[in-house]
Amino acid sequence: MKMATIKNIDPKCGARFSAHIIEGVFMSFRSSCINFGLKLIVKPYLSKVEFNPLLRYISRTTVSEVCKLIPMPRSVKIIQSQIDGVPVEWLVDEKAKNSKNVVLYIHGGAFIALSPTTHRSITTRLSKLSGSKVLAVDYRKAPEFPFPAGLNDCKSTYIWLLNNGYNSANIIIAGDSAGGNLTLATMLSLRDDGLPMPVAAMCLSPWTDLTLSGKSMIYNAGNDVMIPVHRIPELVKMLSDYDTKHYLISPLFADLKYFPPLFIQVGESEVVFDDSQRLVELARSQNVEVDYKVWKNTVHVFPILAPYLPEANSAIKKMARFAARHFNEELATNKV
Repeated sequence: MKMATIKNIDPKCGARFSAHIIEGVFMSFRSSCINFGLKLIVKPYLSKVEFNPLLRYISRTTVSEVCKLIPMPRSVKIIQSQIDGVPVEWLVDEKAKNSKNVVLYIHGGAFIALSPTTHRSITTRLSKLSGSKVLAVDYRKAPEFPFPAGLNDCKSTYIWLLNNGYNSANIIIAGDSAGGNLTLATMLSLRDDGLPMPVAAMCLSPWTDLTLSGKSMIYNAGNDVMIPVHRIPELVKMLSDYDTKHYLISPLFADLKYFPPLFIQVGESEVVFDDSQRLVELARSQNVEVDYKVWKNTVHVFPILAPYLPEANSAIKKMARFAARHFNEELATNKV
């Protein structure tokens, strides 16, 4: 693999803002408390911890069990299953059980960690608010299963939907962080194979550039309350031996021809902010419709903190509205 580095970025470079609206200008009290705790405890821990097999195992199992304690909408049924050998879980609100629409959700976790269970705070509410089914994929993780294993799992799950009664016009692919990367890579791979594209896609803080050339890797290194930027090259090295500029590894360097409408949310203070900013510029330059939301003073993938964080609840509602609009459906409810 061509080793990613952030040494060649000019630290004096500032953010390159194209026209966008800053969401959540006034930070909630809960958000300020969470940001303080993350910066005080979690970021120093991630700065030093070794990404060994034990830690990866804990992140995929114990963390998932803890996340089951987070309150979920009671009306949403969770069904665990397998699709062509890939573990998945269906999240279906009682109002969505007869829906023909489905959001294929790809969770984040730096390609090495977490699971659909850790992201139920997003997926359950997305089903309830949008009135659609959600299918979350537990794709294979690196380094045990390097690229393109995870991508292949996401793609095969989408193809299964096509072969089992779901029209591409009734499918949206969504994901956060590394899952946002896989969302884009899955669509690129589908397009390359001449397969029908989903009606739209949604990305939360997508990690689109594994060459780490984004300027926010420098100017947000101290602003990001959770991610220690100096550890990111280690994660990239674990992914595969492919060149990090390969467009299926770093979708930022892809041609987005024939892409459906995109919905992108990101925090202005994240180290991966520029990954979203440049993706939006690329997409719009190629006439791809983009609904872009930039949040102020929010942690990486903050919607996962629903229902505790007001900003998270608002962000998921925006996702649901986007999904309902492209599914040509009315919002199921505004209550979670």
